[in-house]
Amino acid sequence: MPEVQRADSRTVVSRAVWTMLLGVVLIIAGFAVSVPVVNDAAARDVETELLSLPLPAGTERIDSTAQAGKLVGNGNGMQYLGALLIRSDRSLEQLRSYYRGYTIRP
Repeated sequence: MPEVQRADSRTVVSRAVWTMLLGVVLIIAGFAVSVPVVNDAAARDVETELLSLPLPAGTERIDSTAQAGKLVGNGNGMQYLGALLIRSDRSLEQLRSYYRGYTIRP
């Protein structure tokens, strides 16, 4: 009958330590990757809401963009920007008046 070899207790502890260390590294890497993805998705939601707003007559949508980050000021807050570029035959005051009744949820 073949002899069963037992693992050295130091080898078992060493493997456990490396396994835990790998787990911690994976958690930190996952967090570092997931936070920007979630924030970019929130910024795209703002852009999507802007794109859902109707355009007044004589106006065309040229471009849109979204960005998440610390855009203004200090601190550890996150800000989301959604923007539309439009071309219109209307004056700036007419456009402001048209969009005055619309709100974008925070």
